[in-house]
Amino acid sequence: MSWDAYVKSLEDGSAKCTYAGIYGRQGGCWAESENKSTFNITQEQISQAVNIISTGDQSVYGNGITLGQAKFTCLKLDVDSLLLQGKSPDWNDYSLVISLTATGVIIGLNHTPEVKTQTVCTAVEGMKDYLKNVGY
Repeated sequence: MSWDAYVKSLEDGSAKCTYAGIYGRQGGCWAESENKSTFNITQEQISQAVNIISTGDQSVYGNGITLGQAKFTCLKLDVDSLLLQGKSPDWNDYSLVISLTATGVIIGLNHTPEVKTQTVCTAVEGMKDYLKNVGY
């Protein structure tokens, strides 16, 4: 399966991600949603998120994190995942999940308030677990 197919599965699956991306932990985009305008995340921001997860930086709970052009509140920080929530201009909640594999970073974002953070989390973390099991 190509990396684009993994991104497509996050977009078309239960998470209905409006943006999905897979990046190398050392940098570089492996695949991402075609419509990047929905979430214009930078490599520097990805590195910042990886550092927060890798070091278990608890300050993210109080400070949040800016990714793309949006500010996110941290709901949960695990040893290999970060669950975040943002607010749209009309005050609807939206979900962002970032998970780490041994060599990659998986990002799933859903702007739709009907799709809950746990749904996005289940999809992203399922992909993370699969990729870890096959050596990524």
